[in-house]
Amino acid sequence: MLEDACKTKNLFLQDRNGLRYFFVVTLSDQTIDLKALGSMLGAGKLNFASPDLLRQYLDLDRGAVTILGVINDVNHAVEVIVDEDVWSARTIQCHPLVNTCTLVFSQEHIRGFLELTGHQAHMHRIPVKT
Repeated sequence: MLEDACKTKNLFLQDRNGLRYFFVVTLSDQTIDLKALGSMLGAGKLNFASPDLLRQYLDLDRGAVTILGVINDVNHAVEVIVDEDVWSARTIQCHPLVNTCTLVFSQEHIRGFLELTGHQAHMHRIPVKT
């Protein structure tokens, strides 16, 4: 089951002014074009948020970034952006708030989880570097 599930890459990003925060989920083997993504989201230049901000907003450590971390975003300050290919996968892999193991969830369960946390996933074709 694990080998059939979509492998993801998760990024916690912020705009230049630190006014908008983004949790981006894409396919694990893609290299994201941050400049194009920032433009697409109307956010301008995007940067990786600091470990302190990752801890503050999602209560996660680097290396354990997971979509399940939005459960800790009780103020809904983080925008969830999911690549269309990930969103159309039947199942996806993710860490359970730590990076020592991997869980597999159906897309239906991930959607239900986001609904329960009050987060809406925005689907996009995430721009990649070629």
